[in-house]
Amino acid sequence: MSDGGFRRIVAAVDASPLSLAAAATACSLAVRFGAEIEGLFVEDRNVARLASHPYVHTVSFIAARRQAGGDALIGKAMELQAMAARRAMDAALAVAGARGGFHVRRGLVEAELVAASHGADLVCLGWSGRAEPGARPRLGSVARALAGGVAGAVLVMQRTAPGGGPVTLLWDDSAAAERALAVAVRLAGDGIVDLMVPAPDAIAGAALAVRAVGLAEGLGAQARIRAAGRLARLLAVVAGDGILVAPAGTGMPLDDLPCSVLLVR
Repeated sequence: MSDGGFRRIVAAVDASPLSLAAAATACSLAVRFGAEIEGLFVEDRNVARLASHPYVHTVSFIAARRQAGGDALIGKAMELQAMAARRAMDAALAVAGARGGFHVRRGLVEAELVAASHGADLVCLGWSGRAEPGARPRLGSVARALAGGVAGAVLVMQRTAPGGGPVTLLWDDSAAAERALAVAVRLAGDGIVDLMVPAPDAIAGAALAVRAVGLAEGLGAQARIRAAGRLARLLAVVAGDGILVAPAGTGMPLDDLPCSVLLVR
């Protein structure tokens, strides 16, 4: 992925609103980069085990009664969720004009997604399993695990609709930042990448950004400094409708981000 491209993309789909946004974005990226794409739904083994426990009861709002042995009911619910995820992935592929597949696995969700990411350049998933209108979603445990547990890049979607906002790059002058810059240039439809530079002050930040500006010009794009300074202050001014591209391992607190993030290694 040194050229900023993706050749194989995995999209984690569970039919939740944010995972649907991740699937739609993944399919669009697959078309843009000419990548193969795989949608994946994981049946949570822990849920299946819990449902088969003799002291676990299920409550039916239709029958208005409690019943034991809810493993069949839970199993049917997971089957329906997998079907919904497959339909959503098929729809995203059709809208984007992408070609890809869809698979269902059973196991521990984080472990299965990490295993499926082997050989993938990019994993796309939702910020969390739920999106509450008007509220910033909290980073889910699966997204947190994948953000630090896969070898390739990870795109975590925080918005239910892929935004057409600016592409912002967190530039720390590292080798990973160079790879992130190449990705950001490919993502920026207008050829402009905004730079956020963690530095003690604006002068030091401008000095660090000089190489990024030159590298972007070499890639046929324009990199411009949007802000430089302490990391916490930078994250507060990131555009919520855009995507922040950042090198992994910067210690950036993902919970504080107001936007979707693409972590590049």
